[in-house]
Amino acid sequence: MDSVTAKRLEELYLKFSDGDVPPTEEGRQQFYDYESYGKYPENPDPFFLRLQQGKKWFSVTQEMIREKYLTWEWWGFYCYWKDWKGERWVLKHLFSWCPKEHLPDWFYREDIEEPPL
Repeated sequence: MDSVTAKRLEELYLKFSDGDVPPTEEGRQQFYDYESYGKYPENPDPFFLRLQQGKKWFSVTQEMIREKYLTWEWWGFYCYWKDWKGERWVLKHLFSWCPKEHLPDWFYREDIEEPPL
């Protein structure tokens, strides 16, 4: 994994974790080792735990969206688009399971005030 991808995933997981544990290189390395090799640290760094929690809650959120897609409980693309204003790059991760042809062409755009509905 390149450093740009790793930083983006770190940013993504931090959005889904609670707490204010500051980033540490040790925590990053522990998370990388755990994700890459399944090696759980003997003394987990608090930042490692925060990243792990964020990844868990991201996955839970993504699965809940996937399960509700096109059911009566589906919120619709517009609601997610409004909720993630200014950070719509997160939607690319949340909806990575969804076929691209099902997504509206405006779904990831930050440059419009309202989508053409």
